[in-house]
Amino acid sequence: MKTLIIYSLIAVLLLLYVGELKVSTNPFCVELPRWRLSIAVLFFMIAIIFYREQAMIDGAKQAVKCLMEIIAEQK
Repeated sequence: MKTLIIYSLIAVLLLLYVGELKVSTNPFCVELPRWRLSIAVLFFMIAIIFYREQAMIDGAKQAVKCLMEIIAEQK
């Protein structure tokens, strides 16, 4: 859980840095001029996460299949 919070914080900071966040105090204003680039980076990170998860699921299915064959041979 701690690593998830740390990774989420890093991702938010990265997106704000990429989007060139500007905060001014007089008058108070928050600007994110390159928000489109931030959204693109976010989608890219989500795609990588899904790709890794799918690879793990495929590996687990292959391992179960291999174990079932080994068990069937031993009987």
